[in-house]
Amino acid sequence: MANNLKRLRNWRGLSQEALAERMGTSRNQITKLEAGTRRLSDVWIDRAAPALDVDPGMLVSEKLDLEPRELTRVAVEHEDDDHARSDEPGAESGVSSIGPYRGTLPGAIPDLDAAGGAGPGENSLIYSTVGGNGLTYSADAVRGEIVLPSYLLSEFTRSKPGVVHAVRVRGDSMEMTLLSGDRVFADTNDHNIGQGGVFVIVDHRYGDEVLVKRLRRTGRGAAAQIVLVSDNPKQGDDERHPDEVTIVGRAIARLTRL
Repeated sequence: MANNLKRLRNWRGLSQEALAERMGTSRNQITKLEAGTRRLSDVWIDRAAPALDVDPGMLVSEKLDLEPRELTRVAVEHEDDDHARSDEPGAESGVSSIGPYRGTLPGAIPDLDAAGGAGPGENSLIYSTVGGNGLTYSADAVRGEIVLPSYLLSEFTRSKPGVVHAVRVRGDSMEMTLLSGDRVFADTNDHNIGQGGVFVIVDHRYGDEVLVKRLRRTGRGAAAQIVLVSDNPKQGDDERHPDEVTIVGRAIARLTRL
């Protein structure tokens, strides 16, 4: 049975861990409840509603109309502290969004600081994907904004800056191509696997995990599969049914340390 638990959690700007703590349960249970593999019973509704500060009926409503949230400025700790936030004077300024990314600077590329990477991630950074500029991010996913000259961006893509999004890589499964800490620039208008390539994806099999993987297709029709290829020979490849994967965009460039 479909429910609005995930949508309301992201609307409130909570991670799965934070909601689990408020509800007195585990992140694994939240993942199952959001995916519908565990029914959101009246008992769960009674625990989730006060944790999210919403009316219980909103959790199962078929016509949930949430007020959109705009981008807001937040303070962030040093980059090595991946998820910490601070209100101390002198902290860097960042950007937070739990609505469709619109940007606060003309021609800006959102810089996404989330546990999406080339290997096991943590929290999902993407709340929903509506294609291109309709990506909606979890709270604090957008750490800042990058502005590149149009002539430089045009060397990699014909898409406009707002459609190109930067994602920080984590993990070592793409180590022959990408290093942990690299930033991948993804063209969110390009979802076509074609002959393959490196993509930012959402893996729905394990709690909407965000990954950077090389993709290729195998089989046709009912036998069609998407292969998640690890460029690191020490890591294995995985197969997913196309319904288990949402392609955010094709990786077109990277920012790395020398």
